[in-house]
Amino acid sequence: MPVMRRERFAELTGLYIGVIDGWTERTYLPTVLIGKHRLVNLVLVHKQCLEAKTYK
Repeated sequence: MPVMRRERFAELTGLYIGVIDGWTERTYLPTVLIGKHRLVNLVLVHKQCLEAKTYK
C-alpha cells in the first residue's frame, strides 16, 4: 500500500504540517497506523479525488 509520512505529504503539497495534522484528526485525509507511525494513505487519497464531485 503506497503511504507517505505526513511531513513529506505537507512538503509536496505546499501545505503546513499543522494543516495536514488537522485534516488527519478530522479524518479529511485518510491515514493508516503502522507501528507508532501515522502515514497518509495515498491509495485512498487518489480514490477520493477520482470519486469527488467537481464543479464546472
